[in-house]
Amino acid sequence: MKKLLALLLLFVLLVLPACGGSKKPVSATINEILSAYKENGARADEMYKGKTLFILGVVTEIQSSSVRVIDVGGTTSQFLLAYFDAKSKDLKKVALLDVGDMIAVTGRIKNANFDINHRIGDSYMRLWDCALVPLENPEEVPD
Repeated sequence: MKKLLALLLLFVLLVLPACGGSKKPVSATINEILSAYKENGARADEMYKGKTLFILGVVTEIQSSSVRVIDVGGTTSQFLLAYFDAKSKDLKKVALLDVGDMIAVTGRIKNANFDINHRIGDSYMRLWDCALVPLENPEEVPD
């Protein structure tokens, strides 16, 4: 799994600058981010808020402008809601996704008080201005 994340992060770091992105995305799992906010929200804001985050996960639900994602091998009680802007070129790609697909997404936490939620039974986070990052043959990448 670590090899997969490292390989995908390397790919993203090479592709984003060519697409006009100047800052490197912060690679993290949904569980890592939610745990950081649960432990110390102020520290987690310094690490994640407003920064472009890179997250790899599995699609569990698809809406017209958002995708629900869990960590690869993760639990459905901790999830990400990735929101795509109405003008995003990736909305057409969202329509082509299927539940169970592995995806890589970038996006930002805007307001942790709204975007990070810990409830009894589950925890979730919202990312805004999301973009899908292409995966090259994800089924062939070794764990």
